Amino acid sequence: MENDRSLSRSIFTAAFPAFIVACGTGLALFQLLPQQRLTMKLRIIEAVVIAALTILLTPLIRCALRKWALRRAVWIQILLCSFILTILIVFWFNFSFPHKEFTIPERQIILKTDTPNPSETEYVFLSLHNGYRGVPLADFLKVGDWRRDGEKLKLTLKANENAALTFSGRTGHQISLFAERIENGGTFLIDWGDGSQEKISLTADDGNPAPVRIAHTYFDQTLFFERLDFAINLISIGVLTWFALSGYLAYIVSRVSRRSASFRGVFILLTLAAIVMRLFNIFNLPLDWDEGTYARAAMRYANKVLALEIAEIPAIEYNHEHPALTKLIFAAPIIVDGRDAFARIGFPQRSSAALGREDHAILTARFISAFFNLLATQALIYLIHPLAAFFFMIHSLMSEMGSTARLEAIPALFSFLSVYFAWQTLKKINANEKLRDNDLDLKSWLFSALCLGVTAASKIIYCVVAFAIIPILILTLIRVPRYRALILRCAALYALVALASFFIFNPSLWYDPIGRLTDMFNFHRDYQSDHFDVHPAYQPLIWISRSVLTAKPGTNLLSPVQRDPFGIIFAADELIFLLALIGIPRLFKRAPIYILWLLAGTAFMFLWGTKWSHYACIVTIPLCISAMFGTYAAAQKIFKYNAESGNEPY
Repeated sequence: MENDRSLSRSIFTAAFPAFIVACGTGLALFQLLPQQRLTMKLRIIEAVVIAALTILLTPLIRCALRKWALRRAVWIQILLCSFILTILIVFWFNFSFPHKEFTIPERQIILKTDTPNPSETEYVFLSLHNGYRGVPLADFLKVGDWRRDGEKLKLTLKANENAALTFSGRTGHQISLFAERIENGGTFLIDWGDGSQEKISLTADDGNPAPVRIAHTYFDQTLFFERLDFAINLISIGVLTWFALSGYLAYIVSRVSRRSASFRGVFILLTLAAIVMRLFNIFNLPLDWDEGTYARAAMRYANKVLALEIAEIPAIEYNHEHPALTKLIFAAPIIVDGRDAFARIGFPQRSSAALGREDHAILTARFISAFFNLLATQALIYLIHPLAAFFFMIHSLMSEMGSTARLEAIPALFSFLSVYFAWQTLKKINANEKLRDNDLDLKSWLFSALCLGVTAASKIIYCVVAFAIIPILILTLIRVPRYRALILRCAALYALVALASFFIFNPSLWYDPIGRLTDMFNFHRDYQSDHFDVHPAYQPLIWISRSVLTAKPGTNLLSPVQRDPFGIIFAADELIFLLALIGIPRLFKRAPIYILWLLAGTAFMFLWGTKWSHYACIVTIPLCISAMFGTYAAAQKIFKYNAESGNEPY
C-alpha cells in the first residue's frame, strides 16, 4: 500500500511540471499562429497538444528525477537559480513570442475630408500600423472613389465631393497612420474613436512629398490590456526557458555531486572562468565577415517560422555550402525577438535593444556559440580531466571562434562526444575476454553515432573524427576475431544512426538530398580552387602553434557592441602546442583514438586547398588532451630533477 502511495506521488511529481511545460508550449504555438482569435477548432487542437505533451513528458521527467536523485533542498536551490537566470535572460535579451491582439479593445477610426476641395485632387494612403502589424488598407470601409495601386490606396477627390475611410478593429495603445503629402492637399479630419479628433494637413511643405506619419496614443484601458497581453505572452517563453535551465543545472549538479569535493571546486572554478572569458570575447572581438553571412541565413529560417512556412525551410539555398543545424539554432532568439513589445509597454531600453535585426542576430548567436563552448569545457572537465579543459578554455583560437557567430562551437562539442563514447565502447570490447551481446555498451555506441550525425549536420569538416573511429574499429575486428559478427552488426547500426541523424538534423537535405550534397561539395571544390594561393602550404602549422593576437589595432569592422581597441584576455597556444608534442607518446599509449583524430585533422588541413584559421579548430580538443599528458610528463621530469641533491628550488 505504501509503495502504491509512493508511486502515485512520483507520478504526480513528474506530471505537474510536465503539464506546466505543455501549457507553455501550447501557448507558444498559439502565439506563433496568425489567427487572432481562439476559435473552437484551435481550442481543441491546443487541448490535444497539451494533453499529448503532458503524457509524453511525464515518464521522461519521472525517469530523470529518479536517475538524478537530488534532495528537495537541492531542487529548491536549482529552481531558484534557474528562475533568476530566466528573468535575466528574458529581460536582458527582450525575448517574447509574437503578440496577439485578442485582449486589445476594438476601436473605430474614421478618416474623412474636412472641407471639400474646389478642384480635383488625388490622395495617397499607405497603411495603418495598429501597434502590432501593418493593417492592410483593404480592412477599411471606403466611401468615395478609392482604388488600389500595389500596396497603396489612392483617392481621386473631385470638386465639392466628400470621402471617408473607416477602420474597425483591434489596436494597441500606440497606432500610426501613414499618408503621402501632395500640393494643395488640403486637410482631413480623423476621429480616433475615443472621443478625440484632430485635423491633419496633407499639403507638401516646400514641395516635399515625403510621407506623413500621424500617430495617436490610447491610454488607460487599452494600455492595461496590452500589458496584460504582454504578461501572458511572457509565460510561454519564461516557462520553456526555466524548464530548460532547470534540467541543465539539475543534470550538472547530479553528475558533479558524485565526485570528490576537490573535483567539484575545480569544476565550479573552471566553469566561472570560462563564462567570464567568453563574455569578455563576445563584447570585445571584432566582427568577422562570416558572422553576417550566418546571421542572415538564420534570419531567413526565422522568417519562415514566423510566417508559418516551416515546410519551405528545406528549400532555402542561401549559404548552402554549410549544413543547416547551427544556423537553425542561431534562428531561435530571432524568432522570439520581442524588443518592439518591450519598448511598446514602456520597459527601459539598453543600447543593445537599438541594434538592427542583423546586428542583434549576430549578438545573440555569439551567446549561443559561447554557451556550447562552455558545454565543451564542462564535458572535458567531467569526461577527461580539468587540465585538458583548462587548456581548451584558454586556447585563443577556440576562444575566439567559440565566442562569435561562427559554426565552430557546436560541431566541436559533438565531435568530441562522438569520439569519446566510441572509444569507451571499443575499449571495453578489447578488454573483455567473454563479451556477450548484453555486455556491450550499446547506449554509448549509439550516442556516439548520434553525435557524429549532429556534427555533420553542423559543419561537415568536423567529420574528420570518423577517420579516428574507423581505424580503431578495424583494429578491434582484427584483434578480437571471436566478436567479429557482433562488431560488424554494431558498425552497420552505427552507420545507419549517424546517417539518419545527419539527415534529420539537416533540413537542407530534405529537399533533393543528392542535389544538395552535390552542390555543397561542388561549392567547396570550386572555392578552394579559387583561393588555394591565399596562404602558403605550411600555414596549418602556424594556425595550430601560434596564438591569436590579444590586442589588435582599431578598424572600421567593429561588432555591434564592441569597444575599440579589442581583443581577447590572453593567449597561450604556443605553450599548449609544445606540451602537446611532449604528450603525444603518452596519449598514444592511453588513448590512440585522439592521436588518430589529431593526425586526420592535420592531414585534412594540409590537403585542403584553402588554409583558413578556423580549420585548426577541428584539432583543438585532441591537442589540449595531448597537452594534458605533456604537462604530466614535464612535471615528472621537473620533480625528478628537484629530487636530486643540489637541484632543489629556492
